[in-house]
Amino acid sequence: MSDTTFGESVARRYDQWYETRWGAYADRQQRRLLIRMCDPQPGEQVLDVGCGTGRYLQWLRRLGLSVTGVDSSAEMVAAARERLAGSGEEARVFLADGAHLPFADDSFDLVAAITVLEFVEQPEKLITEMLRVSRNRIFLGVLNRYSPYYLQQRLRRGRILSKARFYSVGELLTLVREAGSQDITWCTTLQGPAIGPPVLHHISRLRDHLPGLSRLPWGAYIGVCVDSRS
Repeated sequence: MSDTTFGESVARRYDQWYETRWGAYADRQQRRLLIRMCDPQPGEQVLDVGCGTGRYLQWLRRLGLSVTGVDSSAEMVAAARERLAGSGEEARVFLADGAHLPFADDSFDLVAAITVLEFVEQPEKLITEMLRVSRNRIFLGVLNRYSPYYLQQRLRRGRILSKARFYSVGELLTLVREAGSQDITWCTTLQGPAIGPPVLHHISRLRDHLPGLSRLPWGAYIGVCVDSRS
């Protein structure tokens, strides 16, 4: 992930998106998907690759997991360390490139990358490294280019996501298989657009809570869980 893409100005604005109506809802749905697909258990060791300002690290720690984060942006690392320091525990957040993780093989039970692949130049290297340091499973949370949300972002010039590379489910499965793993499950959530009339948002949220629809390949957010033991 580019440290210039996520510099100081972006680090300052990063959390503000989660305070918007859409951002808060999307965050809840993304977390629900990770829990549903990966079932993290208290005491497990988790690595968040591209941890940003540490929102997921803080949440996973509250669930009783032992958390470590890495990010290639010094500003994001500083923000994550400050967030975690409030708990009184050591903040294990490191400045590192996701394609060259500074950890031994099989170091973590779960390795996650949430909206990170969109900003890396060689996603296959990131996935290979995640599989290497995981002894159990990895999770990829990725924005879907076959979704209404993708079209909206492409029309909103100047936004950071307008420059991101969105993926399809098929592209993600190909990347994971080329990295050497075949035991893969996927789901999507956020079935509707981020912008629109309230009635459309209401219908979209109803769809998000119907388990069968999570297998539709056009939700804005794709969750991929990979058994790294295979």
